[in-house]
Amino acid sequence: MLRRARASEAERQKLATATATQQNALQQCEAKNAKLYAVGQEVLNAYESMDVTTVIAARQPFATKSRVKYEQIAQEYGDKLYDGRFDPRAVAAPAPASEASAPHAEAPKAP
Repeated sequence: MLRRARASEAERQKLATATATQQNALQQCEAKNAKLYAVGQEVLNAYESMDVTTVIAARQPFATKSRVKYEQIAQEYGDKLYDGRFDPRAVAAPAPASEASAPHAEAPKAP
């Protein structure tokens, strides 16, 4: 009887740890998704604000300064997108089971 109780408690702690790890990963994914959504909105706003003269100026051979500017902007957006990727290997190990079972205050979620 005592063995079953210990086995059950060990399984419960194992499941609690797995649940905490999954919750941590979910929170990281939600944060990364919010950042990627913001970058996407920036890209859309930048695209919507471009006019024909801007596009033509960026493609002219003598307008290298303009072209460099837009290449830098594109690189910044690429960097933001790269930084926003979720890496499951980066999920931090959860707190010990005694802390994992304690209630935590949740941070407000971005709309």
